Parts: sequence; C-alpha cells; structure tokens
Amino acid sequence: MPSPTILAMSMMMHEVHHTEAIAAAAEAVDCATPAAVEGCDDQDFMPTVFVNADGMPLPDTSRPAVSVLTIEEMPMNVREVMISVDIRHTARGDMEVNLYTPDGSRYRLKGHNEADRIDDLNTWWIIDGTYEQIVGDWRLEIIDHYYQNEGHLSEWRLEFSATPFDDR
Repeated sequence: MPSPTILAMSMMMHEVHHTEAIAAAAEAVDCATPAAVEGCDDQDFMPTVFVNADGMPLPDTSRPAVSVLTIEEMPMNVREVMISVDIRHTARGDMEVNLYTPDGSRYRLKGHNEADRIDDLNTWWIIDGTYEQIVGDWRLEIIDHYYQNEGHLSEWRLEFSATPFDDR
C-alpha cells in the first residue's frame, strides 16, 4: 500500500473527482499523524509522517532550544528522511539548526549567518536514512546566536521515505 501522502498526491495528479476517492485520500492523510493512528481502519498501516506541533519559544541567547519527536515503531526500510521546520523569527540568519538522531548522529541542517536578515525559516532538508537508527528520540536543536530578537518554533516534521520489509 502506498504511503498516504503518495496516495493523496496520486489521486490529485490523476484528477480523480469521485467523492469516495477524495474521501479515502483525506482519511489516509488523516491517518498519517501519530495521534490519528489508533483511529485508522487499516491495521497494517504504519505512518511515515511524524509531527511535533507543540511549539516553543526560541530564547535570544546562545543556549539551545530543543524539541523532541519520539518514533516508537518503524517496520519499514527507511531510505531518506525529510525534516521540515516552521520557525518564526525576525532574522533567520541568527539561527543554527541541528538534528540529532536516536543513535546520537548529528546533522547540521543550517548554520548561522549574520548577513541573512530575512524573516522566518519555513523550509526542509533531506538526509540519508539508510543507516540511521529510526526508533527512539529525534531531537531538533535551534540556537539563536545573536541578541535583540527572539523567535518561535511553530512545528517540525519528520517524513520517512520507506519501503515495507521483505517477508521472504
């Protein structure tokens, strides 16, 4: 079964206008969040998108703000991990963004750059997930390196590009 995101995109690309197909795509996408999994009818379905929408202030210091997303189960072969963030800040160049995987691997997603004075950071990055431990705590660390303006992390997501394990 394709992931809900792929299913929804496939339906849009083929311009399916049947009410039942659109309702099925919406239900599949609703099942893509960890909180909705219990209500999904498909017992074999494993979500590939995880969201932390708790939000948190980003203090105007060089001390890191850390947000955690816990993956409890991933019975699939992960190929890539897409990380997306929605950060409100008056100078995105002030911020450094790092991702720590459950096994402690660190990825610098964005370094600070005082010349970048554009507002907000609403973007994504892709890392190779082939050799990463997936189950456990993923930590997003944001450091505001300059004073005079604070920010806010609205949400961040992990989306796993994965294929089912081969049962043979």
